[in-house]
Amino acid sequence: MRDSDGGPSRTANGQLVSDLTVERERIDRMIADLLRSREVLDEVIEAASVPAE
Repeated sequence: MRDSDGGPSRTANGQLVSDLTVERERIDRMIADLLRSREVLDEVIEAASVPAE
């Protein structure tokens, strides 16, 4: 939440803070899942790039 000057809002109530905390945790989980997916993708690309002997 931003004030009219673009800075962080200082008028957040307890429910808003709770909701935003839950949303931040959800985003953190999604980022962690994406990082794991990228690691797997990197491994598959690397394995597929090695010439067969």
